[in-house]
Amino acid sequence: MSMLRGTRRSLLGGQAIPQFIFDPSLVTFTPQMAKRTSPGPFATAPIVQGMWDGSGVPDALYYSRGNQLGNPTSTWYDNIDPCQGSFVFFGTPEKDRDATQTNDEYLFGYDSYLYLRYEHDNAQLTFGIGGQTCTATLTTVAGTTYFIAVRWDCNNPIDGTNYACITVNATDTFGVATQPNNAVPNGTGYIGSNAATTLPANWIIEGFTHYRRVLRGSTYGTVGAFDANGPIDELAEIYAG
Repeated sequence: MSMLRGTRRSLLGGQAIPQFIFDPSLVTFTPQMAKRTSPGPFATAPIVQGMWDGSGVPDALYYSRGNQLGNPTSTWYDNIDPCQGSFVFFGTPEKDRDATQTNDEYLFGYDSYLYLRYEHDNAQLTFGIGGQTCTATLTTVAGTTYFIAVRWDCNNPIDGTNYACITVNATDTFGVATQPNNAVPNGTGYIGSNAATTLPANWIIEGFTHYRRVLRGSTYGTVGAFDANGPIDELAEIYAG
């Protein structure tokens, strides 16, 4: 039987009430998104994401093109020279390639003039520069990190024929045999979305670096570094880092 004493209940002839003690050392946690040590200039990076269907307002990472350099008709600014350059980063997609997905995922862009996007339906990266496009086949796997570099030169073909190149890990894909237009870029560059309004990357983007020259690969590019045996394959050095 039991009796009440004030607001407490006592048990007569019954069993003791069991006690539970929380031990945090026994708790385990398996993260579903990881950060990795980057061989680029940054230690780690967050995922840039939004709705998988490309709608809504995604995470926004952006920077200004800066002030104009040179004469009043120059297209060269503090942070972007649309005439030539290289973008290099390590990217980890949040999900596998989905052949039924028709919206693209933008990894970076200055609107329609200069951009890189992933097209699920075509299983490819598409790099746009001055009204022309270069593509490279890629079937993404969630959680796999890829080294990606895009290089362009609007005046001088990189390999003697093509004005642009996409590098994935150690594979180069050249394209854009028609000379791109050299135009003034938009005032803001976006990382991981299209103008910070739609079409998010849903990728972890690490070590994103912009160079104002065509980095040298195994054969082509602006000579930027030397060793005792000649020019260094800069892309291979970054990839192996």
